[in-house]
Amino acid sequence: MRAYWNKYKGLNLNERCYLILKDDAAGSRWLEAASHLTQPENVTTFRGGFNERKPEPAPAPVRLRGEDIRNKTNPSVAGLMARRALEIPSANPNAYDLAAAGEMGLKLAAWDAQAAGPVLKSLSQRCATVMNYSGAGMGGVLAKLALARAQAGDPGAFDDYAAWLPTTTPAQLGYSFPGFLEPLASYPTNAVLESAAEKIFADTNPAWGRLPWQKNVSANPAASGLAKGPVFRALLARELDRKEVCGSISWQASGMVHYSISNQLGGSFIYDFPEARQTPDGTAAELRWCDWIALSLAQGKYIVPYNPFAPVAAREGAIGNAQAVLRRR
Repeated sequence: MRAYWNKYKGLNLNERCYLILKDDAAGSRWLEAASHLTQPENVTTFRGGFNERKPEPAPAPVRLRGEDIRNKTNPSVAGLMARRALEIPSANPNAYDLAAAGEMGLKLAAWDAQAAGPVLKSLSQRCATVMNYSGAGMGGVLAKLALARAQAGDPGAFDDYAAWLPTTTPAQLGYSFPGFLEPLASYPTNAVLESAAEKIFADTNPAWGRLPWQKNVSANPAASGLAKGPVFRALLARELDRKEVCGSISWQASGMVHYSISNQLGGSFIYDFPEARQTPDGTAAELRWCDWIALSLAQGKYIVPYNPFAPVAAREGAIGNAQAVLRRR
C-alpha cells in the first residue's frame, strides 16, 4: 500500500490510469485502466459488474471519463492502448491474451475510432488465424471487432468474420448465438455478410438452414434482428410452410400469452392482437410450428399482429401474407 501511495500520490484517477497504461510491468491492470477512461460519464459501475446508465443528455454527445487527459502526448492515450492491444511479450509469447487484446482494441475504438482502425484489423486477422489453426472460441471477439471496424468506416470490416462464420454450427455457438450473429442483424444488406448468410442459412445446410437450432433455446432468432436480412427472411418463409404441431398456447385476458414447445422451454409474454378483446380468458389451442414463427415475427414487428387462436383458415391466410412480406427484397 505504501509503495502504491508513493507511486500515485497527488494524482487523480485518470492520471493514475494513464500511468498504468504506460507502465510495462502493469499488464494485469491495463484493461482496467482503459475501461475506466472509456466509460461514458452517464454510466456508473458498482461492485459485481452491475452498471447503471442515466439518460443521455441531448443533443450533446456523452463524454468519456478520461476526457481531461485526451491531450496527453508522447505517448498519447490512444497510442498506449494501441501498443497494449498488439504487444506480444518477447520473453513469453504465450502470455499474450488475445481475448484481452481484443477488448483493449474495442476500448481504443471507443476512445478514438480512426486511430483504432489498423489495430482492429490486425486483431481481427490474429483472431481468424488462431481459430483456423487451433479451433479456439474467439468468434464473439471477432464479431465485436468486425462491428467496431464497420463503425470506423473500414471497407473490409467483415472479411475475416464472413470467412469464419460458415465454418461454425449453432451447437458450437451455444446460448450466446445472438452476440456471434450481431453483425448480420446490424448490417443486413452488407454484400459480404449477405454472401456468408447465403452459405449458412441455405436450405441445404442441415445445421443452420432449419429452425430450431441445436442448443439455442435461450433466444428466439425469428423475433430477432436477423429477420432484417433477406437471406434469413427466406429461411423464415420456408419455416412458415411447416404445419406440424409443436406444442400448445393459451391466452389470458390480462394480455398474457403462455406457450409450451416440445423439446424446448416454455414461457409467457405480453402480446396484443386485433381480436384480443373478443378472445375469452383461458382460450387454448394447439401450436403449429408455422404459428410459432408467425407469432415470433409479429413480436419482432416484422409482420402485422398474428392471432394464433383464429380458425385455421384465417391463420393460413395470415401466414400466406407473412410469406409475401418476407419474400420482398
